[in-house]
Amino acid sequence: MDYKVVSQQVVDNVGGLENIEGATHCVTRLRLVLKDTSKYNKAELENIDGVKGVLYNRHYDPIRGH
Repeated sequence: MDYKVVSQQVVDNVGGLENIEGATHCVTRLRLVLKDTSKYNKAELENIDGVKGVLYNRHYDPIRGH
């Protein structure tokens, strides 16, 4: 898996770097706080190799896995 490619695909599908207000992570999740939630594309995020799902609870959690 090419993590640079996966990272860029995630950024592209959440509205770009300028739309990310904050980011944190744990072992299995990357938590993103978005400025404009209308700019994210859940279907495309879920189709990225390495993303196992996307949750929304006031922030977006692309769940990564191997």
